[in-house]
Amino acid sequence: TIGVNKMGDLYRLNNFNYTFTALSTSVTLGDAISAGCNAIIINASEPVFIKITKHGDAATSGSGGYFIKDWPHYIRVSGGDQIAGLRAGGTNSVVYITELTE
Repeated sequence: TIGVNKMGDLYRLNNFNYTFTALSTSVTLGDAISAGCNAIIINASEPVFIKITKHGDAATSGSGGYFIKDWPHYIRVSGGDQIAGLRAGGTNSVVYITELTE
């Protein structure tokens, strides 16, 4: 059906999962997204700003995206992308990332 988001039906788990804690200053995930990855699921324990770039640019409140807590977000990515996070409130946020592939 046109207009229906079927992203969850198009991808499989890629068997790579990452966790990091977003602090009051930007934190970049130590691992880049793997070569075969086409999308990720991001979930966080507290609201967080996320920035995804090839060069590991810092996340700021004015760049990237704002992600609410406890809600999985599906995002298209490319292999080699780097993910940075910045807490959006007064509490650090544990960020969970699961890689997906076609």
